[in-house]
Amino acid sequence: MEKEKIREYAESIRKELHELVDRQLDDFVKRIKSEEQNGRADIVRSLDMPAFSFKGTKPVSVYLPDGEKISCRTWREAAAIILRDCDKEQHGKLLDISEKVFGRSRIILGKTDEGMNRPIKINDGIYFESYFDTEYLLKMMTENVLKKVGYDYSAVQIQIRKQEEAFSLDGEAVQDNMEELRKEETDEEQGFLLMI
Repeated sequence: MEKEKIREYAESIRKELHELVDRQLDDFVKRIKSEEQNGRADIVRSLDMPAFSFKGTKPVSVYLPDGEKISCRTWREAAAIILRDCDKEQHGKLLDISEKVFGRSRIILGKTDEGMNRPIKINDGIYFESYFDTEYLLKMMTENVLKKVGYDYSAVQIQIRKQEEAFSLDGEAVQDNMEELRKEETDEEQGFLLMI
């Protein structure tokens, strides 16, 4: 008797899971059809939005406070554009805080690229560590550099698209995106454990 109840329960769970998967796949197909009809729409967000809201997106271009629009393909390129614009306005302050901005285990803003995994050269004597996932890269840049020097990053707008839309059939773009994803996955995999 007990085994029969367990079997019935297992079958009801199986049926519910199949229905759930079917609904999710139907919704996915509807979204794809809708996007094909409506075309791809990029989103423009202010840099002062929470860093986690940029997770799973790719930058298309950066709108600087002066209105200049600069195209980019990776978050690393976007960070370089923003930091170089900050350097134009706040060069002295960036130099002052160089060697004083640290992450958990390494320097984030330095006078040399020594000890950095993926440095961005902002200017002579100013390097920024960019070996982070999207969220942490933006958080480190805004909170630990831009805010400290008084750069108005709320005026910076970033045109983005969702990750799955960022891939194209152009071999070079796919190669670049895959390389960037592998680097982000490496950062995110450290310390990640899924428990079921």
